[in-house]
Amino acid sequence: MQKHLGKKHLIILGALGVIVFFGYKFIIGQSGDIRVGQMPSCDSSPVRRLIAKVIEESPRAQLTGLKLLRIGEIEDYVDPPGQPSSPKASDPTQESRLCKAVVFTSAGKGDLHFGLSWADPGKTELWLQVTVVTF
Repeated sequence: MQKHLGKKHLIILGALGVIVFFGYKFIIGQSGDIRVGQMPSCDSSPVRRLIAKVIEESPRAQLTGLKLLRIGEIEDYVDPPGQPSSPKASDPTQESRLCKAVVFTSAGKGDLHFGLSWADPGKTELWLQVTVVTF
């Protein structure tokens, strides 16, 4: 016998997924694309892969079947909106970055705000922490 969830239950599950998603943190080890001690830019390939992995493995995706369709534009908060990337945004000696990605999911288009920082003193592991999700 199949049991269907009512609208009220789906809203509660969605809210729970969003709350859990805010605190989701993801650590990766050094990869071929990330050099020890060199912070990747917000829009780099390794960061895009991390964003995809964070969304696909999030509690919200596990509970509701949320699917990532694509990742759009990614901005570094160091740059004024609509302006070209500044040298500071691509400076690999930065200790951290604050970024915003436009993402397209099965739940719609929205923004994913996140921070990048080093997870260890040797700067061999990158930490991506989602702070706000608007989808």
